[in-house]
Amino acid sequence: MTLGLAPARRASPRAGSLAATLLGSALRGWQEEVNHSADGPDGTLFAYVRDGVICIFEGRWDGGDDSDPSVKPDDEYKGAGHCAAGLPWQD
Repeated sequence: MTLGLAPARRASPRAGSLAATLLGSALRGWQEEVNHSADGPDGTLFAYVRDGVICIFEGRWDGGDDSDPSVKPDDEYKGAGHCAAGLPWQD
């Protein structure tokens, strides 16, 4: 299963709030899979598992240019999610 999200606008990039923003209470009962997690200045990736299903979510945005602070980053962000069943390590 693939979940697509239309580009959206935001006031500032905050990777930590992306899960709550995109998914709200839909993650209740799911366990975070910390081995599938990464954050950076231009995006985030995180995963949750439940009953042998893993869902991986990704958010991307323009983190700006550290070498030129006068460049204003775009305030658009994009997100997507992908789910798969039959996890071999979840038997």
